[in-house]
Amino acid sequence: MFRHKKTTAFIMSLLICASATALPVCNAFATDSTAVAQTEEHNHEGHTHAEEATEETAPDYLSSGDFLYEMTRDDTICIMGYKGSDTALVIPSELEGIAVTEIGEYAFMGGEFTSVTIPAGITYILENPFLDCASLKEIIVDEGNENYYSQDGVLFVKDEEGDTIACYPQGKSGKSYAIPEGVKKIGGTAVYGTQLEELTFPSTLEEIEHHGISYNYKLKSADLSGTKVSYIGIMGFTCNDTLSDVKLPESLYDIDAAAFSMCPAIKEIELPSALGCVGQNAFAGTGLEYIKVPSSVVEIGYCAFGYDADLKAITDFVVIGDTGSVAHSYCTDSDEDYDYTNNFNFIDSADGDTYVESLHYEYVTSGEFTYAISGDEAYISACVGVGPTIEIPSEIDGYTVTKIFGGAFYKNQATKIVIPDTVTEIEDIAFYVCENLKEIVIPDSVKTIGNRCFADCTALETITIPAGVTALGEEVVVGCTSLKEIKVAEGNTAFSAEDGVLYNSDKTVLIAYPTGKEDKSFDIPGTVKEIMISAFYLNTKLEKVDASSVETIGNYAFEQCTRLESVKLGKDLVKIGTASFLDCKSLLSMRIDSEKIKEIGSVAVGFYYDPANTEENEGYTLIEGFRLHCPEDSGAYRYSLTTGVTAVTDTVGIFGYNVQKVFIYGLAGILGAIALAVIGVFTGKKIKKSKEQKKNSASVKKEKSDEKNSGKESGNEDNK
Repeated sequence: MFRHKKTTAFIMSLLICASATALPVCNAFATDSTAVAQTEEHNHEGHTHAEEATEETAPDYLSSGDFLYEMTRDDTICIMGYKGSDTALVIPSELEGIAVTEIGEYAFMGGEFTSVTIPAGITYILENPFLDCASLKEIIVDEGNENYYSQDGVLFVKDEEGDTIACYPQGKSGKSYAIPEGVKKIGGTAVYGTQLEELTFPSTLEEIEHHGISYNYKLKSADLSGTKVSYIGIMGFTCNDTLSDVKLPESLYDIDAAAFSMCPAIKEIELPSALGCVGQNAFAGTGLEYIKVPSSVVEIGYCAFGYDADLKAITDFVVIGDTGSVAHSYCTDSDEDYDYTNNFNFIDSADGDTYVESLHYEYVTSGEFTYAISGDEAYISACVGVGPTIEIPSEIDGYTVTKIFGGAFYKNQATKIVIPDTVTEIEDIAFYVCENLKEIVIPDSVKTIGNRCFADCTALETITIPAGVTALGEEVVVGCTSLKEIKVAEGNTAFSAEDGVLYNSDKTVLIAYPTGKEDKSFDIPGTVKEIMISAFYLNTKLEKVDASSVETIGNYAFEQCTRLESVKLGKDLVKIGTASFLDCKSLLSMRIDSEKIKEIGSVAVGFYYDPANTEENEGYTLIEGFRLHCPEDSGAYRYSLTTGVTAVTDTVGIFGYNVQKVFIYGLAGILGAIALAVIGVFTGKKIKKSKEQKKNSASVKKEKSDEKNSGKESGNEDNK
C-alpha cells in the first residue's frame, strides 16, 4: 500500500524506555567549513582551551614592545599578539609611528586581562580576539570609534542595518544578560565560555554565527521564539552542558553542522514548521530520544540526530515525519565515505503525538495489563492476555480505566474484546492487526476513536460506532478485509450509516465502505461531496462506481480496488488525492470532464506499483493501455502532461461510453442529411398533394361551370 507500511515501527517504539546519560566530555567535530578548524576540549570548571600554535608553527610577526603585529595592505598595523603581563590592557593607536587599524583573529587568546581598551582608530577586528580570556570582565571602546562601540562592557560592531554583538567578556559578572534591541547578529564565538545562566534575545536578531553561543556550561535556556533568526551557524550552541529548554523561531530555515551538538540536557526540541536544512551532527550528543521533523525539511546531514557523543547510533531512536519524506529516508540513510548506516524507527506524523504522549507517564504492570497512571486514572498501554475473550477491567489497582493507548492490543490473538463503560477514548491503532478479532464491544461512553484503530483486523465482519462517539479518526477500519457492515448506534448525532456504509451525520462525507461488502456496483448518494482517505481501499468486489455528486476524492480512496472497471465522475469535481486509484489495474479508462479540477495528486490515476521497477518513479508504473479522457487545457490534461499518462481530448461521454467527436460530427451530418431528405419528401408530397387538390378543384369548378352553362342553354331553347 502507498502509505500504510508505517505502523509496526510505531508499535515497537511505544515500548521503548531509554534513558540518557550525562556527557562529561565535549569532543571535536570535523565540518565542511573553514570557519571552524580547531580541535576543542571542554572541562567543567568553565574554561575552554583552543589548540595553541607551537613555536615551530608560529608565524614570524614583527614586534614593538609587548605587541606582535603585521602590516596590512594599506600600510597600517594589524596587531596579532601580546607578550606582556598587563591585566588592564590598552591597545595602542600606533606602533613605530604607524597607525594601528586592525586586531587579528584570536590575537589576545588566553590572556589574563581583566579589561581591554580599544582606540578610536581601529577599523577592523577579525573574529573574537579575546577568546579564552577567562578573567576579562570589561571591554572599553573609545567614543570616537566609528566602527565599534561598547555597552555595559560588551563589544559591538556598528552597522546601519543592524549591529552585531562581537564579544561578551568571559569573566563578566552577573548570571543574566539581555542582548539589546537593534542587534541583528551574534558574531562567531561572541558569547563563548561565559558564566551566564540566562540569555535574552532581541526581536531584531536574524543570525547566529559559528560558536556564537557555545561552551556556556551554566546556560539553562535559549528562547529564540520571539526573534527573526533564520540561520544558526556551525556549532552555534555546542557544548552548553546544562542547556535544556530551547525554543526555536518559525523564521528559522537552516540549522548548520553540529549546531546543538554536545548539549546532553536537551531532551526535547520542537523544530519550526518552515525549517529547510538540518546539518551534519546538528543534534549529536544531545539527550534526544526522538525528533519530529516537519515536512518542510529538504536536507538532513549525516548523523544529524540519533547519535551520541562518540557518534555511535542511539538504540531505538525514533524519527517522526511524513511517510516518503526526507525524514523517512534518513532512517535508512547510509554513506560509504563516512562509513555509517542509519537504522532508526520511523513513525508517521499522524501517530507522532500519541507516541510522544506515551513517553511522559509512569507505567505499571498488573496481571495481563500494563497501564500508565494519570492522577486517579489508568490508561491501558499493553495487554498480554491470550484467551479467546478479553474483558478490559473498569478499575485496576484502584485506578479507573478511562483510555486505551495506541498499539495497546497490537497483534493480540483474542476473538472477542469487551471495553468497559468507563473508557472515553481509544487512541490510534489501539487494536491494530488483531487478526482473530471477530467481535468488539464498544460502550456508548467512548467519545473518541483514533486513526486506524481497527486497521487490518481481518476477521472482523461487523462493527458498531457507539452513540457517544463524536470524533472518529482516519482509516479506522482500513484493511479489514472481511468487514461487510458498519453500523451506527441509535442516538449518535455525528455519524450515520446506510446499507452498511459509514457517513457523517448529513451524508455529505463518505467515511468508509466495508472492504468485504459483496456488491459489484455502488451509486454514491447524491448528497455526498467528499470521499475520505482510503474509504474504498482494498475492495476487490466493486466493478462500477457512480460518484457524480462528489467534489473531493481523498488520498488512497480507491487504492487496490483491483476489479474496478468504471468510475463516473461529475462536473463539480475539484480534487483527486494522492494514489486515489493506484493499483486499479482493471480501470483502463477514466473521464474527467470537470473544468473545476484544481488538484490531482501524485500517481492518482493510471498507475500501479511494481517493486521490481525502481529505476523510474520509485516503482510507480503506468498502467498499459490506460486512457484519460478530458478537455484540452484542463487540470486533468495538465496532470497527463506531467505524469506521462495518455490523454484523449477528442471524445465526449455518452451513456457511459467515450465517443469520438469526429464520429459525433459525422453522425450529426448524416442525421442532418436524413432530416433534410425526410423534410424534402414530406415537402414534395405536400406540394404534389397541393397541386392535385388545385387540379381537382379546377376540375370541379369547370364541371360546375359547364353544368351552369348547359342550364342556360336549355332555358333559352325553352323560351324559343
